[in-house]
Amino acid sequence: MAGTQSNAVFAMSNNNAGEHSDYTFTFRTNTGYAVGETIEITFPTAFDPFVGHASVWLNQEPGTYYMDCSSTALSLSWCTVDKWKVTISGSAAVEAANDIDITLEMVMNPAQGTTSQKLKVAHVDATGAYKSINLDFASTGVVIAAPPA
Repeated sequence: MAGTQSNAVFAMSNNNAGEHSDYTFTFRTNTGYAVGETIEITFPTAFDPFVGHASVWLNQEPGTYYMDCSSTALSLSWCTVDKWKVTISGSAAVEAANDIDITLEMVMNPAQGTTSQKLKVAHVDATGAYKSINLDFASTGVVIAAPPA
């Protein structure tokens, strides 16, 4: 049985269509986070498949796309992107009583409107099993405003 997530908060630095924005996810998982586990954030298909400024960082990993991200709770963290799914790995454990915060930088906002698909946030253990999942992270969808005039 998978654990639960609580205290889910989603924020974006700007919501104008076609612009880049920093997306921040804050939540708590009742199982805590251990080094070696990952957080997976799946975006609606209205977004770019590589979510934002994803690029190859290492010649030794030609098919792996990285994007800039940060987390106070997970300490040093890195994010890979593959077709709407961002996988975050952290270098610090987080107790079940503490929030996990993740900021994905330079996400390309989709077209104006509200996404019908929801953001999904999953906590995955080192074997690939789901420890917790929230299929409705931003329950109202991601709201994108018209570009400024």
